[in-house]
Amino acid sequence: MMTKIKFKKKKLYPNLLLGSIWFSLWTVDFILDEELNVFEYIYIACGVLYLFHFFYDLKNQYLKLENNTIQKNFLYGGWNKKLKLEDIVEVEKTYLNFILKTENDKLKVNADLIEEESYKEFKNIVLSLDLPDAKIPKLYV
Repeated sequence: MMTKIKFKKKKLYPNLLLGSIWFSLWTVDFILDEELNVFEYIYIACGVLYLFHFFYDLKNQYLKLENNTIQKNFLYGGWNKKLKLEDIVEVEKTYLNFILKTENDKLKVNADLIEEESYKEFKNIVLSLDLPDAKIPKLYV
């Protein structure tokens, strides 16, 4: 079974808004100016990039938990890095981040990007890890 830890809406929708604004600028410039200029290419490129980012994040979300592994969306520094949950030996909590550590690797998770219900689910996953109490941080609501 696959579980997705979702982004907050305030993280997702600015990309949709910015993509729409860039496309609107392109449309206005295209209508008002009969010749293609470099700005029109920039407007459409920015619009495409922001809309791609929005739809990619909407589909893939922030974290994916599947087959007893956790994987971060590659646009946010995961680069398809997967950690097996049973290999995690320590969870460190900083101001807004969780750092999941194995013997050889670590994965930083920004809690400020996670939607509230998904955050509760993420906390339950962290608490369910078979670690000594000293290796799991105090988790606050």
